[in-house]
Amino acid sequence: MASVETWAIVVAAGEGTRLGSDLPKAFVGLGGKPLLAHAIELLDDHPAVDRIVLVVPAYVLATVLTYVLYIVAFLGALFALATGRYPRGFRDLSAYCLRYQAQMFGYLLLLTDHYPTLASGAGFTHERRQS
Repeated sequence: MASVETWAIVVAAGEGTRLGSDLPKAFVGLGGKPLLAHAIELLDDHPAVDRIVLVVPAYVLATVLTYVLYIVAFLGALFALATGRYPRGFRDLSAYCLRYQAQMFGYLLLLTDHYPTLASGAGFTHERRQS
């Protein structure tokens, strides 16, 4: 008989407005840690759970990437002031963040039916119109 794994699915969705926060619900603090961290720790310590699947909506990920972009831009500017060059890795990470945001807003505003992808590079490719 094949072994059976138990997977726990954590849906990190929702706004924190009822909790009195501007942050997404998953990132609202409780006892010095985000709510999401509490859920993951409880499931990780549970003996019956073999794997944890985290479901994060595209908008939440885009919000996190926005903060990453701010930090990378600030650090990159400091580095550029000191050395006269903007680091290639910072440039690539900034482009990734902007690309994902563009995909997410395109999907959110119904400009495309392609769900944002985490793939690096060009992301999704545009379909060619048949003439």
